[in-house]
Amino acid sequence: MKYRTCVSIGEKNPKKVKSVLKKALSKSDYAEIRFDFLKISDIPSVLENNKKSLSRCVCTLRPKSEGGLFVGKEDERKSILRLIAEYNPYLLDVEHNTIQKDRKFALYLKKSKCKLLISWHDFKKTPNESQLKSRYIKMRKFSDMVKIVTVAKNVSDVSRLLSLYSIKSKSKTIAFCMGEQGMRPDRVCGATPRGKQPVRAVSRRHGTRCRRAINHARKAAFAVRIKRPDTLRAGLALRGLIVVSHVRVSCIDCV
Repeated sequence: MKYRTCVSIGEKNPKKVKSVLKKALSKSDYAEIRFDFLKISDIPSVLENNKKSLSRCVCTLRPKSEGGLFVGKEDERKSILRLIAEYNPYLLDVEHNTIQKDRKFALYLKKSKCKLLISWHDFKKTPNESQLKSRYIKMRKFSDMVKIVTVAKNVSDVSRLLSLYSIKSKSKTIAFCMGEQGMRPDRVCGATPRGKQPVRAVSRRHGTRCRRAINHARKAAFAVRIKRPDTLRAGLALRGLIVVSHVRVSCIDCV
């Protein structure tokens, strides 16, 4: 299995985005640009100045209601998402709650032929199995790339969410839990950003170490100098993309 890495970039300074993106892509396969960290007025220039790199970028404009930093009006956010779609990035992350409520917006994105990552977050709990599967099926109507993230309060929550991977589908799935229970050792690897501790990883499916994959992720993290007082974390993928962010490193079944 070949693992790939995606470094998440959350910078407020447009010039910093360009420099960090260059470093990230020198060590990582992909990068995620969190446009919600930027001022609205800076977004067009960031897109234009980095347009040659967008074919390797996941673009995200997360509203505050979904755990992001964008606090403007929803119509304004959709306009920006339309603008990003015109640049045809590797993936455009769009919330399921957003796209399912606006048929015209969904149709526009479909006509743009921009590849979408449809995401949904539950910051309070992990729904029951039938609710998760129902949500999953509805999300697949908009894209074959689906991301579901919930909060786990116990091991059963984690197991229930990960059961989405067992659904036979052509869709590429991202599913992991937030919270301490979502970061259990049987699905997590960790590395101290300053590199003084060895990186360890345990495969969820096989129980084997995935040193090469996590070393790749560590190099990507070092490239953009991700530093946190706590441990940099990672959940392991079933099919090989490791997402490195300022908050966590998540391995996802996306590429």
